Amino acid sequence: MFASFRSRLIIMILLILTLTQVLTAVYTLSAMSHRIQDEGQQRLRVGNRVFDNAIRSNGEQLLKAMRILTADFAFKQTVMMGERETTESVLRNHAGRIGADLVFLMDLNGKVTAASDDQLQVGKPFPINDVIEHARDKGQTIDVLVVNGKVYEVVVVPLQAPQRIAWVGMGFPLNNLLADQISGIANVDISFIGYDEGKQLLMASTLPYDVAQRVEQEIDTQRPPINQIFPAANGRYASIMLPLATAGNEPVFALLHLDGQPLQAEYDQLRDKLLLVFVLTVLVGIGVAWPVSRSVSRPVQELAQYAEAIGRGDTALAPAEGKGEMAMLNRTLQQMQENIRSREQQLTFQSSHDDLTGLLNRTAMVRELGGLLQQTVISSGTLLQLCIRDFKQINNVLGYHNGDRVLQCFAERLNSLPLHTVARIGGDEFLLISEGELNEEQICQLLEPLSQSLDIDGTRISLRTAAGAVYFPAQGTNVNVLGRRSDIALNLAKHDNLPLFIYHQGLDESHRRELQLIQDLRPALENGDIFLVYQPKVSLAAGNCQHAEALIRWQHAELGFVPPDEFIRLAEHSGNISMVSRWVVRTALAQAGVWWQRGIRMRVAVNLSIHDLSEPTFMRELADTLREHPEAAQYLSFEVTESMVMSDAEQVIKALQQLRDMGFSLAIDDFGTGHSSLAYLKRLPVDELKIDKAFVQNVNNDAKDAMIVSAAIQLGHAMNMKITAEGVETAEGVTALKQLGCDVVQGYYFSRPIRAADFEQWLEKPIQVA
Repeated sequence: MFASFRSRLIIMILLILTLTQVLTAVYTLSAMSHRIQDEGQQRLRVGNRVFDNAIRSNGEQLLKAMRILTADFAFKQTVMMGERETTESVLRNHAGRIGADLVFLMDLNGKVTAASDDQLQVGKPFPINDVIEHARDKGQTIDVLVVNGKVYEVVVVPLQAPQRIAWVGMGFPLNNLLADQISGIANVDISFIGYDEGKQLLMASTLPYDVAQRVEQEIDTQRPPINQIFPAANGRYASIMLPLATAGNEPVFALLHLDGQPLQAEYDQLRDKLLLVFVLTVLVGIGVAWPVSRSVSRPVQELAQYAEAIGRGDTALAPAEGKGEMAMLNRTLQQMQENIRSREQQLTFQSSHDDLTGLLNRTAMVRELGGLLQQTVISSGTLLQLCIRDFKQINNVLGYHNGDRVLQCFAERLNSLPLHTVARIGGDEFLLISEGELNEEQICQLLEPLSQSLDIDGTRISLRTAAGAVYFPAQGTNVNVLGRRSDIALNLAKHDNLPLFIYHQGLDESHRRELQLIQDLRPALENGDIFLVYQPKVSLAAGNCQHAEALIRWQHAELGFVPPDEFIRLAEHSGNISMVSRWVVRTALAQAGVWWQRGIRMRVAVNLSIHDLSEPTFMRELADTLREHPEAAQYLSFEVTESMVMSDAEQVIKALQQLRDMGFSLAIDDFGTGHSSLAYLKRLPVDELKIDKAFVQNVNNDAKDAMIVSAAIQLGHAMNMKITAEGVETAEGVTALKQLGCDVVQGYYFSRPIRAADFEQWLEKPIQVA
């Protein structure tokens, strides 16, 4: 009902009117409420001042009357003669003339000697000691106090003859009569509340009886603050409580009450008027909003119908342009319709084509291949998966922009080949479909034009490709199977550095084995199928073993023993090598810690890969381990292969320096096989060179091997490095290495790699060094 523009426009107009009226009413009523509160507080403050003046005036009148009495010579003579009855008669007569309710005479010690009635006992001290004290201090006093359950304003003055011979006191009761008099002057209601022996008493009040009783109960239970305005009688009255008692221990309060009903009636009258104005405004707004919204919403409705037709994809005529914003919106919708048509065509193309090269994408190729397998248009064919070798280097050297141009030129060459379908499936990889089962020679001839060099901005770029081929339907009738087998063939071509590899039976099993090993790698680390063995490194000079190399082994539950080279390569290719390296470091560190606790001072060497050295997370975790276990640098050392160093010398040297700064000992493994430059060798922050076993195994009977080993030993010693020979298997080899000055030997002659428990037993046996 309220979904149309017209309805929303009417609602918006009414909401604006309503909001304006509500804000105006809220502001007006709020201001009125504050004014009423301020007026009530002002009237109470005025009543407070009038009340104070009335009490003060009443006391002054009493004081004047008392001075007249004490100035009477006959009264003084009567008091001096001790005529009690005459004195009391005079006191009663004088009290009657001025309207006093209490008149008494006290000696200089405060004992009552005469009184106008029985409220005070003659011969006993005045019940409130403060009165006589105040009179002595000031020469006279005006006090409010409670006497026998009644509240009085009492005036006490001295009787001089001519010396002070007594004190004369008179008191006016704070009763309804006084409350009515003051209420008439102050224009507020008055209540007097006092306490007699701790019990609250309502002495007088101008309030109605039931209201006065309610106020008394509220005062007794809530104890309102003194000299502060508070609500009384369930909020009807604004009241203020003033302390009156100035003598004695019983408090006395005067309460001033202002009735809020007249002010509330004024507020209610204003509220009713504002409500009437609000209703009239809304009715007028409805009358105005209806025709206005109709004229405004008609072009909007027409444009909405036009936009709806565009959304459905229908061809619709645009409404009349109109004026102003409506005309602009009309033109915009027409342009949008054209853009949508163009965009639909573009999206249709992009959904099946590669943005960069314009070739079919993987999705379209899968659809195309699936169609070929289901029909008999092509009886047989060859599926080729192709990649550009070292394309990453092209991007790194020439930049990604020129790398994209290389791909575009390469795609143009592919389109020029006599192929059924060509697709780019990602990065530098392409899928090609050719009719018929092409043999190796035919495929190489077909792809030969792709290897011709390209000219990119004057730079000649030589291209090398690798391809994997699979035949259909002979080697597969399923798109996923053919895709997997072409991928296997391509990986083997890249791994063996071949231009072409054609799939043959049995490769799936190898592929499945690799997948299984990758999937089982993490569980094997957790369940103990993967473990470490340790091979001793024997010092030829000392004839002992204080170093060992940790080597990883995998005894698979189904596949049996898995060679380290196989699963380490898979771990590197699958991105899991850092996980393996972390496990090896943790395990070797724990084992070395156990040995050191048992008194076996053994440093364990761990092999690191190029992936470990280039991964910041691995280096940070190693630093964290060192902070938690400072002894780790004493327990562990690290080895990297010479070929690894030469693969990225600058990065490796930087990483090795970090490890050296942490305190770890470092070694270059397989030295002599990586063709390292002496310029890099002198920069390596390593402590040890390990000569590869290829030069060590025949060192005792091959002069050339002996010469190479001797040169390596002299070179290492000249650079302050310890030399270790790997692969020592005979006593003659040990003797020859010792004569050449080798420091440490490692090989089957002393021990194969063995588990930690066997290694401890091996250490207990004597070591025979020739």
